[in-house]
Amino acid sequence: MTERSRPTHAPAFKAKVALAAIKGETTLAELAQQFDVHPNQITAWKGQAVVHGATNVFVERLWRSVKYEEVYLRAYGTVVEAQAQIGRYLDIFNMKRPHSSLDAQTPEHAYFTRLSPQVAAA
Repeated sequence: MTERSRPTHAPAFKAKVALAAIKGETTLAELAQQFDVHPNQITAWKGQAVVHGATNVFVERLWRSVKYEEVYLRAYGTVVEAQAQIGRYLDIFNMKRPHSSLDAQTPEHAYFTRLSPQVAAA
């Protein structure tokens, strides 16, 4: 009996699979079949991505939006004014502004819609 060699996957491939798992749009079994890897491997890559900063990408994108769409366009008179205006921007960003990466949903709607079945099951 010949032993099957372990495949080595490029970091870009691992990141692609991990981000697909983080999005949660498909099950682990579906991802495993789609990418031809074991579900346990996907879980491991997902954990590594979260721990090692894939979520940092989303945070960086958020703050880039805040800077370029709010902060750099205004001259705040006080820290209190800056806090109020940035808070207003974040409310619009999360509750009113549709995002193309969320199929034209707001982050609030996408998060709570996905959470609802899980909360109901608990």
